[in-house]
Amino acid sequence: MISFVEIIGDKGVAYLFTRVKFNWNEVQFSVYSTTTMCINLVGTFVTLGIVVRKFGVDDALIGTVATTGKLLAQFIYVSATSPVVFYLGELLSVCQK
Repeated sequence: MISFVEIIGDKGVAYLFTRVKFNWNEVQFSVYSTTTMCINLVGTFVTLGIVVRKFGVDDALIGTVATTGKLLAQFIYVSATSPVVFYLGELLSVCQK
């Protein structure tokens, strides 16, 4: 439940941020949102399918990497000067999944 609330809050703030910072409209943010969902899906399959099952990585290590990835991605989002850098923040946050 908390994760779901975080996603809703995060998307609302990201929408307002991109409107002000990059002058995006609804369509541009929808493309970004769809892209991030696809990246998250791939990240989840990679984490669960390869890292956990194949290599047997401990859950605590995955949690540490996920938290670090989320923090680094948030710094990239805030300091992004172009939409390309903003998208790169999402690619970095794939390790969060």
